[in-house]
Amino acid sequence: MNPLKKSGFIAATILLMFFVACGGGRNNNNHPPTVSIGITQTLKVRVGESKNLQVTRQNINDFTLSVNPASGSGCVKSGNNAVTCTPTASGSYNVTVTAAADTTKKSSATVTVPELEIISGDTEYVLYANETESDKTTFNAAGAWTATVKDNAGKTPAWITISNAVSGLSVNNYANVPVQMNSATKISGAAGNNSIIATLQPNRSGADRVAIITIATAIDQIAITVTQRYVTKNGVPYVAPEFTIVEYPGYNDTVIFGITESGLIWGSYDSYTHYFVKNSDGYIPIEYPGATRTYVTGITESGLIYGNFSDSHGLGQGFVKNSDGYIPIGYPGALRTNILRITNSGLILGWFWESWDFSRYGHYHLFVKNSDDYISIDLPFADGIGFRGTTESGLFLGRYWVEDDYHGFFANSDGYIPIEYPGAISTNVYGIAESGLIWGRYVDPYGRIRSFVKDGDSYMRIEYPGAAYTFVDGIAESGLIWGSYIDPYGWMPSFVKDGDNYISINPPGAITVFVNGITSSGLVWGYCRYSGDNKYHGFLKDGDRYRILDYPGSVETEIHYVTESGLVGGRFKYADGAPHYFITEGWIE
Repeated sequence: MNPLKKSGFIAATILLMFFVACGGGRNNNNHPPTVSIGITQTLKVRVGESKNLQVTRQNINDFTLSVNPASGSGCVKSGNNAVTCTPTASGSYNVTVTAAADTTKKSSATVTVPELEIISGDTEYVLYANETESDKTTFNAAGAWTATVKDNAGKTPAWITISNAVSGLSVNNYANVPVQMNSATKISGAAGNNSIIATLQPNRSGADRVAIITIATAIDQIAITVTQRYVTKNGVPYVAPEFTIVEYPGYNDTVIFGITESGLIWGSYDSYTHYFVKNSDGYIPIEYPGATRTYVTGITESGLIYGNFSDSHGLGQGFVKNSDGYIPIGYPGALRTNILRITNSGLILGWFWESWDFSRYGHYHLFVKNSDDYISIDLPFADGIGFRGTTESGLFLGRYWVEDDYHGFFANSDGYIPIEYPGAISTNVYGIAESGLIWGRYVDPYGRIRSFVKDGDSYMRIEYPGAAYTFVDGIAESGLIWGSYIDPYGWMPSFVKDGDNYISINPPGAITVFVNGITSSGLVWGYCRYSGDNKYHGFLKDGDRYRILDYPGSVETEIHYVTESGLVGGRFKYADGAPHYFITEGWIE
């Protein structure tokens, strides 16, 4: 290249570069770099948890942190891109990050620390039609809370039982007791660990039903949804038990007195003046020929019917009825003979009078009849005796009194043995199990009534822990003891004693519970009363599960009998209050 041309090219290049660097040829304003800071807008974190708020920075090397309120959030810088919050107290916190070099650049976030924390359980339950079941949610409340309930129809079907392990609560002015919720009912509690047990009463409408229980604090709430499905626990569409009313034709005052394992039923009608037996073919009137009145006492498993009758002179005897007719049973020379029991082995247990002298009741004698032999058992010193039970082995149980002092006794063909609780002022017996276990009550030296069980020569006091009073009502063949007790709030649940363990029997929401029996498989049955309707409802307890039985259209139902084969018998009332009796099969699975 020509040297002149070359130097001119270089000069032109330098001039162009200077021109461009100085913004030559156009108007160019000064633009500083973009500076910004941002933070995640909301964060929900519970006490004890750690969660991060993400911080975004543009042309900012560092930032400062401020929190309002200043304590409780546990929020601190975590490097240059995050704020870590580990709260120690519930509440709502405002978190602000500000550019260190330019305090006009800032961003804020809200950190919410809820007051309620689920510890165990669930917030959604499924219960089953025609049953009373319950599930429990345990929660921790950092502050005061209240609970309300509603359902999908705007009604209030839920029973709520609250317990609080840390601090007091208020449930209609009582603590830790069942309460039937309605729109005006509020359960309130204080901070600490709590549990809420949600239960729906039986549903026979044929449709699903949902109850929503809302537990709320000042800034947080939990919704517990309880759904009642119209199915059984096995998922099979619910079918109501088939009930049969037991009513002697033409008489609506029929009463059931017993049901055998084979399904034979006996009872009375016409204001207890006539008795009947019901089998699969129908009703059989029991009338001893020529008697003015006939009573059925029982039926053996072989179908032998036995009882007592009276004649026009007030005298009477026992009788046995078999397929051939009626057979009178009378202690030789007695004015009156009454049969108490005929065992399946054929022993006849009863009592007889030998005198019309009613100034003392020494004319009462017990007897055992085996084949053609009568054996008399005497308590000649007693002012009176009462009978409490018999066993298949031929034991009698009863009480006698001398003046105003009561004493228990049991007897067999060898004689009688008094029952006296050691140190008691008086002793009364109430029943005997087939195993020979005896239960009763006694008055201690301080005048307090207590309950006991006698096993051989040993006496065992029965006292439900913390109860004001305890009553033994029965002993199953398995040895399980059942009864009732009065708790500190005046309610009367029941219990089952298994070895050294006491188990409370208390369908959710019930304030009074009566256990009537326990099957060999451990099913507990009876009836209970709720505070909401003040009526009785039959129940069955299978493990931890309660089932409620109500006769359709009734206002009150009681279960009086349950056989090992699953036949259930009981009493119900319509709104008019008149009692009626029923049996049902298929309810016990």
